[in-house]
This record gives sequence, C-alpha cells and structure tokens, in this order.
Amino acid sequence: SENLRFSVEFYYLNNNFVISEGGDDRFELHQNLGVNFKPGYSYGDFTTHLIVGVNAFYLFDKNEATGYQIDRFDNSMFYGLEQVYNLNHRLLISLGYSISNFERESFYMPVTLTSTSVLKLGVGVRV
Repeated sequence: SENLRFSVEFYYLNNNFVISEGGDDRFELHQNLGVNFKPGYSYGDFTTHLIVGVNAFYLFDKNEATGYQIDRFDNSMFYGLEQVYNLNHRLLISLGYSISNFERESFYMPVTLTSTSVLKLGVGVRV
C-alpha cells in the first residue's frame, strides 16, 4: 500500500546530563547513539511512526578529588511514537517521544538510573 512507510534513523546525542552530584562524586549520562526502525502509516500530509530501536549509553562515575572514573558503555531497547507532518513535497516537521527502561547503579553514590526518555522536535528535507 502507498500509505505504509518504513524508515531507519541513526543518531548520536552528546548529553552531558548529570544524573546525581554530591561532594566530589558525579554520576553522568554522557553520550548515546543508536538506531531506530520506524514502521508507519500515512494519511494525507501526516505520518505516524512506531519507533523501536537499540540505544547504546556511555555512563560514568567520577570522583573529582581522586580523579578516579569508572566508565560504562551499556545498551538497551527502546520504543516510542513519532508524528510527521509534510509541509510540502520536500519539507517536513516531526515530533517524537521514546523511552528506554533499564537499571544502572552508580558506583560512588546511592543512585540508580531506571530509565531515560527523549522528546524530539525535528525539521527535515527530502532529497
């Protein structure tokens, strides 16, 4: 059907998001990269996509006083939805939300990261 769509998206996010900080210790979600598989259905100028993918996270625990840092590169599955609106045959805007549930504990602090989510607003050009 011409209404069915499928797209693949590769991405890299440079987060530098401090999850917890106390004294000389810091637990941070630093970067993530991944791939989305997005089956969708078009109706008029709108397309709704289900988002399913794999996310790779770079997390670290750091003690600033000693300089010790524990790096971890973990992965998880995620899911979400995205709505795309075609402004014309070349330009589009999109709004999406995805969530990844996983559990990672800090080595230096009594803190656990249980999930992460991304709210995405995009502008695209078709070539």
